[in-house]
Amino acid sequence: MDPLREAASAEVEEKRRGGGTGGGEPPMFVFGSVGGSAARSETTTSCGAAASVRPRSCKPQTGAPSKNLMAERRRRKRLNNRLSMLRSVVPRISKMDRTSILGDTIGYVKELMDRIENLQDDAAGAG
Repeated sequence: MDPLREAASAEVEEKRRGGGTGGGEPPMFVFGSVGGSAARSETTTSCGAAASVRPRSCKPQTGAPSKNLMAERRRRKRLNNRLSMLRSVVPRISKMDRTSILGDTIGYVKELMDRIENLQDDAAGAG
């Protein structure tokens, strides 16, 4: 039996025998502790809440980040590095967000392809 159930069943037995808190006061329940001790180990979670009152979506912090988190960080870093390389190669970039960089790069590559085609036509006409 887990410690919380043991404490609850001991309290019920004590009331049944005539004991209890006395004076008609309601019993004091301290969740997460055994035997009414108020000392708790406070662990914090990734969202900053105490572990004993954290929401379901919040996980407790552990020492090392997960493999998926590290892989995602590496992927974002590679993507950002490559976007900055594009930014340095393409002469006219309107904004610094990802979609603008990619859109301006596509436009610049099309412009370069048109120039190549024009130069090839000029070379074929002159020769």
